[in-house]
Amino acid sequence: MAVSERQSELNVSIIGLGLIGGSIGMALKANSPQIHVAGWDISNGSRDQAFHLGAVDRADVSLSAVVASADLVVIATPVTVTLDLLTSISLHLKSTAIVTDTGSTKLRIVEAAEEVLPGRFVGGHPMAGSEISGLAGSRANLFKDANWLLTPTSTTLAESVSVAERLVRCCGAIPRICAADVHDRMVAALSHLPHIVAWELGIAAHDLVPTEFRDVAAGSFKDGTRVGHSDPAHWAKILLDNRTEVLHSLALADSWRKEVAQAIEANDLALLTDLLKSARTNLSDFPKR
Repeated sequence: MAVSERQSELNVSIIGLGLIGGSIGMALKANSPQIHVAGWDISNGSRDQAFHLGAVDRADVSLSAVVASADLVVIATPVTVTLDLLTSISLHLKSTAIVTDTGSTKLRIVEAAEEVLPGRFVGGHPMAGSEISGLAGSRANLFKDANWLLTPTSTTLAESVSVAERLVRCCGAIPRICAADVHDRMVAALSHLPHIVAWELGIAAHDLVPTEFRDVAAGSFKDGTRVGHSDPAHWAKILLDNRTEVLHSLALADSWRKEVAQAIEANDLALLTDLLKSARTNLSDFPKR
């Protein structure tokens, strides 16, 4: 990857050294080692571990110190924490510093950021993750060839978007631009609803499958439930933060599920086949892998 002069001088500070923050640090050090990466986390253990794993060049005890020298600050914390951090870090940033985040929902964060960091904030969300939470799940190739959604507004400076896009590419991902409200609607269907379905499958299977036969679960069950091993407390906050769009996605899924149930109850082969064909046609518009 060709690295511009601006990139080679870039000082990046990561706030939140969990799965995503740790992986960003590892990716930057693996792909663009000339970029200096500083990190901060509320946990002493996470700060120390991130340094020893090589995810950061420097782990600061002081939040204000870690952002003061940064050209780019990446906030990799839960959405509610990010909202609180925006105001507190704005007091310590350089006037030219750019800020992005990795939150799973965007509209509330973008609206709040425009108040305290006009023009200098670019909402972001890497569409990659792991059911293994925390720094233990971090890896340098987590974002390789993944889409990374960026949500600038009409008032976001072009330089801010450019720097955010370069961060994404340095992590091995593909920057994709969309509006914050469109983002929240999309991820409700593409990420939030699949997590709910995974847990739903777990509930049904646990009640219906005898203990001694649970090991017969094969590909379809394992594929459908993989994300269900994610941290429930973390995901409960995500679902509530995007509750309007999540409820809309659930309503659409429930409506179709009721039609399927009615067709099965009526023993209506033609209707059931049509419902499944329609669903398969819709799925064909999405990549299989």
